Amino acid sequence: MQHKKNNLIALMSIANNKGYSPSIIKQFRERIQKENYSFILNDEIERSEESVAFFFVGEYKGNAVVFDACVYTLRLQYEVEVLEQAQEIVQEKFDDFDWENGDENEPKAVDLFEKTVSIIDEEKSVQVAEFIDFDETIELGVGIDAALNCTEITDAVIEKFIQDFNKGKLVLSDTYASFEVREAF
Repeated sequence: MQHKKNNLIALMSIANNKGYSPSIIKQFRERIQKENYSFILNDEIERSEESVAFFFVGEYKGNAVVFDACVYTLRLQYEVEVLEQAQEIVQEKFDDFDWENGDENEPKAVDLFEKTVSIIDEEKSVQVAEFIDFDETIELGVGIDAALNCTEITDAVIEKFIQDFNKGKLVLSDTYASFEVREAF
């Protein structure tokens, strides 16, 4: 009985998600074809050398769908995890500290944060591996977050990712690595 209920809930969420709509998928395929790539960039999110947000069409759990993907380098994932871990440590003494607020933070908290980042980075206590996560709760299609061990997210990297993903041949390394934090504070 529970299995049937879960299937019904999944079907209802697909029915309410425009990313599964054949007409929306067709629109995306037409836009993608005009770009001469397998994807179109998400204009709402700025592209950098280490992260790119884009849309592509593929299959998810047996259904055609629009994917809303963000792919970034493993080095960037490492840096984010180091900064998040340092923020948690600093928040034990400074509740309101948020590294993204920059100058709005108390100077003592910023100093502690910078020192904590340096220590975590030097000790290489954070390790990251390639991964892909799916988000079925977004409004348009299925969300993908993926970290790849490459130095830059180029159009060629995106094309290979999509080709391998759509063919069911995407292989991610489970080898953990550490990098160096480049972020200037």
